[in-house]
Amino acid sequence: MARSSMEVTNMNDLASGDQPGSHTASETGTSARESLERAREGVHQLVDRVADRAIGRASDIEAVQERWLSDLRDKVGRQPITTVAVAAAVGVLLGRLLGRG
Repeated sequence: MARSSMEVTNMNDLASGDQPGSHTASETGTSARESLERAREGVHQLVDRVADRAIGRASDIEAVQERWLSDLRDKVGRQPITTVAVAAAVGVLLGRLLGRG
């Protein structure tokens, strides 16, 4: 007759003088702690990867911003009167849209 693993564990507990099931509860607690630790490590690694990507993206955005600003400065330097006219037109339009008067 085959015995279940629980029966064997209980017999081993009784033979060693321990309470039946005490090892399984302890093993379950250890297993739960190990699972929790693995999950914590996984989350930590995920957060690290996301942070690294965010830093990389921030650097990319900063480079694009610098390029646009440089292009804008070049255009303003080449066509200052057109730039002032466009800025004045945008100011008039915004003033009317916002109901200034």
